[in-house]
Amino acid sequence: MQRMFKKKNYVQQLDESDCGAAVLAMVLKNYQSDVSIVKIRNFAQTDSDGTTALGLVKAGEHFNLKTIAIKADMSLFDNMGRDLQLPFIAHLDRNDGTLHYVVVSEIHKKYLLVADPDPSVKVTRVNYSDFKKEWTGVAIFMAPNPEYHPVKDDKDSLLNTASLLLKQRKIIIEIVLTTFICTLITISGAFFLQNLVDIYVPVDMVNTLNAVALGLAIAYVFHGIFTYMQGYLSVILGQRLSIDILVSYIKHLFELPMSFFGTRKIGEITSRLTDANNIIQTLAETAISTLLNIGTILFVGIALSSISFKLFLISLITIPVYGIIIALFLKKFDQTNNERMEQGALLSSSLIEDVRGIESIKALGIENQRYSHIDRRFVKGLKANYKYNIAAVLQGAFKDVAQLVITLMILYMGARMAIRGSISIGQLIAFNALLGYLMSPIEEIIGLQSGLQTAKIANKRLNQVLLVPEEKSGEIDTTIINDEGIEKIHFKSVSFEYKYGQPVLKDINLEIKKGEKIAIVGLSGSGKTTLAKMLVGFYQANEGQIEVNGVDIKLINKKILRKRIAYLPQTPYIFSGSVLDNILLGSAEGNTSISDVVSAAKLAGIHRDIEALPDGYSTNLSEDSGLSGGQMQRIAMARTLLTGASAMIFDESTSNLDVLTEKSIVDKLIKLPEQTIIFIAHRLEVAKKADRIIVMDHGKIVEMGTHTELMKNKGSYYSLWEG
Repeated sequence: MQRMFKKKNYVQQLDESDCGAAVLAMVLKNYQSDVSIVKIRNFAQTDSDGTTALGLVKAGEHFNLKTIAIKADMSLFDNMGRDLQLPFIAHLDRNDGTLHYVVVSEIHKKYLLVADPDPSVKVTRVNYSDFKKEWTGVAIFMAPNPEYHPVKDDKDSLLNTASLLLKQRKIIIEIVLTTFICTLITISGAFFLQNLVDIYVPVDMVNTLNAVALGLAIAYVFHGIFTYMQGYLSVILGQRLSIDILVSYIKHLFELPMSFFGTRKIGEITSRLTDANNIIQTLAETAISTLLNIGTILFVGIALSSISFKLFLISLITIPVYGIIIALFLKKFDQTNNERMEQGALLSSSLIEDVRGIESIKALGIENQRYSHIDRRFVKGLKANYKYNIAAVLQGAFKDVAQLVITLMILYMGARMAIRGSISIGQLIAFNALLGYLMSPIEEIIGLQSGLQTAKIANKRLNQVLLVPEEKSGEIDTTIINDEGIEKIHFKSVSFEYKYGQPVLKDINLEIKKGEKIAIVGLSGSGKTTLAKMLVGFYQANEGQIEVNGVDIKLINKKILRKRIAYLPQTPYIFSGSVLDNILLGSAEGNTSISDVVSAAKLAGIHRDIEALPDGYSTNLSEDSGLSGGQMQRIAMARTLLTGASAMIFDESTSNLDVLTEKSIVDKLIKLPEQTIIFIAHRLEVAKKADRIIVMDHGKIVEMGTHTELMKNKGSYYSLWEG
């Protein structure tokens, strides 16, 4: 069965890695479902590299679509594909080497109608020869199965975000009232001008003129006061919206699971702050401008119609003319807005990546190469901004011409009416003075179109983060951990994969008892770090379960779990602040003395190094603090030791240390009587001292035992030593 693809079903990608999720969203829309890209990313296991075909198949099946993926050639389109299920997803290898997904929506004799999630392309006709050059042959057909029911997501709408304005209705009403008073004062000024020309001067009414002028002068003083109040209240409104949107976004970021950060580039995450500012600015402007301008148009319209109803009707031509101008640019603004936001995020990601890796860049002598990469990103961003700005300038030019022509028409018709005596000269002057107060609000309301389109795209991008579910935190009574500490850790047939079809851990069975000193070894990519991260709940098992003291860790509050099982990653992070502040992070608030800090520093072998710093423990550090990698690792180790955790995981935490320093620290850690310690180690000298060694290979535990036992077995562990 073939279904005609409707343009309203088109979904554009918001980030470079979104094309897979976007094409599935289009297919779902074709079957009356409206699902957000962020939800599809989750089910398709999309990461920063994009979505696999298997990921699309699995996600389609989740939404009850019968899914078939095939490898074909152009013969698939013989007989105009009469037997094909449309629309279907096609996988492309573009000329620039990037992999991409599109939706083939219609098949015609000479061309294919293709919906490309790239907003610079959208829905377009592609001839068969051009399609053949890029198509990899992979096609994914989807159709509803008997259990299919349309799904509707309504949280992605800008209206949902705009509902935040209802919380600020009091301040908005205050702004509207002050502005209406200012408008009435402005209208009074125009009528004063009319009476000045028609009555006060011709009739020589000096006393009346003095009284009215004095009264109007006082009114203008109040106009200034109310204008200040309006501006002041607008600033307050903007700040309150910042709290509701921007601060909420940042707070939400801290509550997201680690899996989220592993699938996004840093620049894409930070660029959402700009998106949030766009939304705040637009909502504040829209809320105020719409209400104020409608009120102004109403009051000024009444005043203008009282002067000359005929001229007032002519001035209303502005509305349909401006409406046509808006309609002409809607599509262009929508396309260029998303493109410039996406290019801005990619440029930001590239800059962050290169600044962080500047040492490697200089060591390899590839400054020019990396600059060229940034330059290409920058040029793409410039082109996107150029398209948007040129469209905005062109639209502005059309509006200016329309306004000038309509104003000329009104003056011409008004002059003829004045000549015939239908209106007075004063009325014509007053009408012309007030006309600007009618045209300007109409133009401002029209001008909201560009901002609203920007906010609409920004809101979709922001919701790609806000709609990601926060990290689930178990609600089980955690006194079993608080009171007893970590008595036993048990991996029961645990399997895990980051992406479908790419298993990282396979059927892990492992029991660790309190006080044990465990070393996990294996080649790079064998799953050691993933195993450690799963123990602190960074990732959830696809199969099996991990228990702590007999309780599934999915049921345990994550914050308490991580207080009891401390994980120190291979790359330590030093936060801005003093050495003391860095070590105290994560320690029990108010219960840690300076002697505890010194003890932890001595255990980590960093105390003497800290004392040698200019201000000792009060020395301020930053990301580029001048400390060596080994010193940063030991400060981070002292921080971990100070948490008082029952179990500690050290993931290559001594990799930057010399052999003697490493030996000294490991010996001290091994002697800790109560703590369970897990070393993720490449250096086998560390493993040699452990109570038990776990050997991993390709995601599996292949050996387990003491150093002596494993050396006798002459298996994988023996090979690592010999290698």
